[in-house]
Parts: sequence; structure tokens; C-alpha cells
Amino acid sequence: MNKIKCVFFIFLTTSYASFSSTSTAMNSTSQEWNDPASWDNGVPGCFDSIIIPTGVLIEITSTVDLTPCPSTVIVVEGELFFQTGKKLIMTEGSQILIPNGGSIQGGNGGGNSSYIEIGADIVWAATDGNLSGPEYLCPACPLSIELTYFRASCDDNLNVQIEWRTDSQKDNAYFTVKRSFNGNIWEDIATEEGAGTTNEVLDYSIVDVPNYTGTIYYQLKQTDINGQQESFNVEAVYLTLNENMSIYPNPSSGEITIECKTDIIDPPKFYNVIGEDISNHVSMTEDNLISRSYDLSKIPAGVYLIILGAESRRLIKK
Repeated sequence: MNKIKCVFFIFLTTSYASFSSTSTAMNSTSQEWNDPASWDNGVPGCFDSIIIPTGVLIEITSTVDLTPCPSTVIVVEGELFFQTGKKLIMTEGSQILIPNGGSIQGGNGGGNSSYIEIGADIVWAATDGNLSGPEYLCPACPLSIELTYFRASCDDNLNVQIEWRTDSQKDNAYFTVKRSFNGNIWEDIATEEGAGTTNEVLDYSIVDVPNYTGTIYYQLKQTDINGQQESFNVEAVYLTLNENMSIYPNPSSGEITIECKTDIIDPPKFYNVIGEDISNHVSMTEDNLISRSYDLSKIPAGVYLIILGAESRRLIKK
């Protein structure tokens, strides 16, 4: 039996008006799935769509087998709790929607013995941890797009080139590119119109100018015409200044060498910790166009700042 966790889509809004027959959980003293008092229309049966509203907890105390039924939709706005070792088994094509605020919880010590199975796929097990919305469990549901790749890379000007390619699209409304500086807080930085439905290979690209040095995370999100969303892998890039100047040895007790990748035209400036220019106390001992050596013997031990053009470095004199 394969174990698959398929949680691709996020439902922004959910309408239940089209459900032909609905069982809605109620606040009751029982809260057990198999107790008729827990539901407005009795224990859910075949052809039902099952709703656990916000603020309601339903507990699975014995295995629930819905495989004799056609595909079923379960909406968990509240909480669906599994006692240790209990299972929910559903027919292929069934779906479980967990909007924001909903959750699926596993009992202590359940491990792999508590799980949800749709068709032949285990889409959640207690060992995966509690599952909070928004999530969408439906291994048989077709994906809206086939993504060939999504990648991000930086250039020498600290710009980030973001590219992706799709092999096909189905009812695709638009793409959103998200960015994070810490991997937790995300912001939308760009949207690109989707192609609706097509089997044509399509390429997309944008350029981000983050004005930032360090690690930046990017993620692609797709939204279809029904508001369903799919998020893809996260790409990370590391931006660092193209450093032209290096100083060695640092710390130094006597002489240092300043080396650059290009010719040194202007002399460097030396400043102490209170911002005084002490360059006249530092004498150059060697000049080789791209490197210069300086004698530090006339300045006391301490921390200094060296500025050369647009770059600066901290120097420690021992």
C-alpha cells in the first residue's frame, strides 16, 4: 500500500449548496462519529457530503469504512480526532477539505496505526503529526498545471532572475511569485497571467530587485479559475556583494596588504573608532597597482575602519 500525502490545493472559499445530501456534525455530549446524536441527519451514509463545522469536534473511536459508497466529500472546519489505531477509509476520488481553522488530530501513540486512506493511498497518518488547514487531501484529483521547473538565480548586480516552465495548464487563472527573507513570513511580489487550458509548453520569467544581501526564499503559487491554489517547491538564493577589496593579515601587529581585483587609483582612508581620519599616521611601504602594503607601527592597538572607494573593511591592530 502506497503512502502519499497530497495537500496541494488551498480553498479560499467553500460553498456547500451543491451537495445533494449533507450530514452536518453538531455539538453533542457524544461527539463520536458512529453516534447518530452527533449529526443532524444521523450517522453519515452513502451519497452524503459530510461537514464538521467550526467549533465542533468529531471523534473516530472505531474504524470508519466508506468504501461501499461512491466518492465522498468531507469538509473539516472544526476538528476530526482519531483515537489510537482508528482509521477512515474512503473510495477513490473522495476528497477531504480542511479550510483555515480546521484540523485533523491523532491520538497519542497512534503512529502509523491511525490513518486516512483514499483509494489505495494513505493521505495522512498520525505519525505525520496534526494537520491544520488550509489543506486538501485528494490523490486522484488532477493537478491544474504540470510544472517542468521553477528556479531562481542572482546576477552580479544583486538582481534575482526567477524562471518557470509549464508543460500544460488546465483552467489556470494566474501565477503568484512569493518572497521571504526568513522562510516564515511571505509576501507576494509578482503575478503573471495564466494560459487557461493549454498543452503548449510555456516559459515565464520575472526579475526581482530586493536590495538585500543574504538568503532570500522564493515560491511559486498557482490559482485556477475556481479559486483553487497549488504551491510548489521553495527556491533559495544567497546574495552577497561582489567584494573587490581584501586585507591581510587581519588582525595585524605591524604591516598589512590591501589587495583589489582592479587597479587601486585612490589611496585608502583609515579611521579610528571615533571617526577621526588617521591616514597620515599610516605609511605605504609597497605599491603593485592591485595591491599596496601599509605600515601600522605608528598607530596604537585598536579597531579601525578602512575605506577604499565604495567598500569598507574593519581592521584590528594588535
